[in-house]
Amino acid sequence: MQKLPAVVGLKVCHEAIVQETTRNVTMVNCFRELSFASFPAPARPFVACAVLTDGKGEGELSLAITELDDLADIWNESWPITMTDMLKEVWYVLPVSGCVFRSPGRYQVSLSVDGDWLAQTTLRISKKGE
Repeated sequence: MQKLPAVVGLKVCHEAIVQETTRNVTMVNCFRELSFASFPAPARPFVACAVLTDGKGEGELSLAITELDDLADIWNESWPITMTDMLKEVWYVLPVSGCVFRSPGRYQVSLSVDGDWLAQTTLRISKKGE
């Protein structure tokens, strides 16, 4: 990528609805914590919504989920991106499926382009009833 984008926002949600004609995005049920009855816990599919601006060129957008106890990635995926208008905000709805949380604790959701860190948020994963 010729110029790395700036991140306007990064949220984790159960669902995102993209309106077909306007491309407006509605984030549904954003969360920062999930609870499970037992571990390892396969999560139902969810999405990360990222809003980027001020970038130029082609690159690879990557999303990783990392267990903060041992800094091990438990899930990651990449998508090709192209940004041509540096003044435009571009929404990316990034699907997360097949993610398995190994144990309760803190997890980091991080966004990068071509290996360069852009943004992060954290999730708290807990055992139901605790």
